[in-house]
Amino acid sequence: MMSDGYYCEDDGKRKIDYLTLEQKIMAAWHTVDDIKALYKSSERMNQDQITNALLGLEIFASMRFEELWDCFEQMLHNKRKDKGLETPTL
Repeated sequence: MMSDGYYCEDDGKRKIDYLTLEQKIMAAWHTVDDIKALYKSSERMNQDQITNALLGLEIFASMRFEELWDCFEQMLHNKRKDKGLETPTL
């Protein structure tokens, strides 16, 4: 969400900054927890279930990392704007 030329969090109240980026990095690490849970449960799963679970993990990991990258770009935009620098369009 954009407000006054700054990218803001979904609630529109806070600019995206290093803290927001840190939260997105931590969310991306949840993929490791997901893989551990799948590994622990894999003994009770058949091959199709394991394959589907892995495909689902791939999709969620991709979504998390795309969101992380978008946040990184938006944070850089905001920092450039704070410094009064020209920023490329995202």
